Amino acid sequence: PGRAAVRRGDELLGVYTVDVSPASIGFCCPMQLFPKEIVTIFSDELEEMEVSVARCRRIKEGCYACGARFVAGVMGPAAYSELLRQLSS
Repeated sequence: PGRAAVRRGDELLGVYTVDVSPASIGFCCPMQLFPKEIVTIFSDELEEMEVSVARCRRIKEGCYACGARFVAGVMGPAAYSELLRQLSS
């Protein structure tokens, strides 16, 4: 888990990553995103990655639990290991 940002058009949103797999990433976001919406997630440690929102559920005001799939597809073992290394930095 860690801090990251999501670029949605001209908006930049601070998010917290909560889980990651070779195919997807989960994060908490301050505003609602919509299924199939394409956004870019990144941080100082994490290179920019386009993701497609799969779900977004309101937890409370200003807090949405989102899950998104990597637009580039499932990562191979080396790329996934590198992503985990970046997120744990």
